[in-house]
Amino acid sequence: MGRIRTPLKKRGLTRTETATISDYLDDSTVSLDDKGKPWLDIAEDVGITLLQTTHFKPPGLRTINPKPIQQACKIDEGLINAICEEERELIGAQASGRLE
Repeated sequence: MGRIRTPLKKRGLTRTETATISDYLDDSTVSLDDKGKPWLDIAEDVGITLLQTTHFKPPGLRTINPKPIQQACKIDEGLINAICEEERELIGAQASGRLE
């Protein structure tokens, strides 16, 4: 008997789109607050038109969830997450508490 082949799953983003996101996150002129936005917002900021899926209940189109974006960026660019936080120096009380 022959094997039943399932169609390949369509990627959430192209290789060019993941490279665009990576370049955006590496750009030193982009603020840390902007780099720390959720995946959907980052994709929108760089001008990527996201896929939409058709749903029947409730009826209408919905934008894909962040998971396909995250997976494509991980595979193509090695990006694990889009959360970027600024390192800040501890105040005296915090430093003392950590020493104890």
